[in-house]
Parts: sequence; structure tokens; C-alpha cells
Amino acid sequence: MNISEAEFFRQLTMHTCCSLETEKALFECFSYIKQYIPADEMALSYFDEETSETVKFASATKEGGELCDIRFKLSPQERAAFLNPEVLPDLTINNRPGGDPFGEKLLMTSYGSTDISILFLRLRIEGVLQGGLVLKADGIDRFTDEHMRLFALLKDPWAIVMTNNRQYMEL
Repeated sequence: MNISEAEFFRQLTMHTCCSLETEKALFECFSYIKQYIPADEMALSYFDEETSETVKFASATKEGGELCDIRFKLSPQERAAFLNPEVLPDLTINNRPGGDPFGEKLLMTSYGSTDISILFLRLRIEGVLQGGLVLKADGIDRFTDEHMRLFALLKDPWAIVMTNNRQYMEL
């Protein structure tokens, strides 16, 4: 299915902004983008500086969206690598993520499998890391450069959602 970037961005923004409840917005966005990108789950996470954990706090599948609290503790070396965009770029496609030990631990904790493909997008506002958005497809070699190009368009709308959500959680 072909779609222009402008139309895809407009539609995903409308689906993202449909609800103030993060899990509902995530589900609506997931339901839209899976028409263009193979997807079995979309998840929203942030990095907790105090505990040195990545926290998956919302997830959407074909069944719906839900809030969750899945934490993954990072060692000092893993933390440095995870936060360094030269090691893990802000936009990453990994069609065979089971190959490295850190990736395997994280994927087993978050998704229960390494036989998956991942698109990962860091969410930043004015250069400050707010969190990350992950799109998972079951099976290997599921994503293409075209999928990654479309997925990158989620960056700004979801960075705003993430920032607002984190500020709300702090209140």
C-alpha cells in the first residue's frame, strides 16, 4: 500500500491525538500504522534515571492498548551504550535482534522472544531524551527501509505525548 508521507503523518497524528489516555492513543496509532507496516505490538517506554531502568509503560496489540510496568535494569556499561546515539542510533531497524546478549535479555524481558523484528525510535524534545517507541513484528526480516522511513514520522507526535505523559506522572 503506497501513501504519501504528508498523508501518513496527518493520519497518524490524528490517531495519536484521539485520546488523552496514552494506552488508547497508542492503540489507535498502532491500528492505523499496521495497515502500512507489519506490526504485532507497539510499546512506549522511558528511561528511569534514578533506578537505571528502562520502563515499558504502555503497549498496544490487536486486542487493545494497556498500561503496564515492565522494568529492565541496565548495568553501567549497558546504560552508557543504551543512552549513546552513536552506539544505538535514535532510529534503528533490527530484523534479527537475538544476536547480542544485551538485546536478548531486554527482548526476553519485554517481549518473551528473540524471534522478532524491531523498529526503535528515541523520542526527544529539544534534544532531551523523553523515551522510546518500539514497533515489534513477530518473525525475522519483517521490516524494510520504507517501513523505517514511515515509522520515523511518529517521532514528533509521540515525543509530545511522552513529554506530556511524564509531566502528568510527576504531578
